[in-house]
Amino acid sequence: MKKLRIFRTATVSAIALAASLSAAVAEDHHNRAFWLVNNTDQVVEYVHISHIGTTEWGGDLLGSEVLASGDKIALEPFWNDGYCRFDIKVVYANNDEQIIGDVNLCQVGKVEVVDRTYEAYTS
Repeated sequence: MKKLRIFRTATVSAIALAASLSAAVAEDHHNRAFWLVNNTDQVVEYVHISHIGTTEWGGDLLGSEVLASGDKIALEPFWNDGYCRFDIKVVYANNDEQIIGDVNLCQVGKVEVVDRTYEAYTS
């Protein structure tokens, strides 16, 4: 009888631990995908992203694609490590760069670049 009680206690503890881990994972299950809209007269050749406060940019989110004037593309960070706030660097065909600072991708669903400015829209 005693062994059964220990097993039940261990099972209840394991279930409680699994539930708390699931809750932690669910808490961080934010959608960080966003639409990038190019409303400039330039082609966007590269889009890099980094967590705010870091100095290194991640790889090009466009890969082999480019974003023509008037087009849009769905993008998502390669890595997020639980972060929501990112800096976005857009590099145009004429080598101009535009830094869009501190965008909360857990809340923003669309980023629109317009000449040297941008607009961010919630999902």
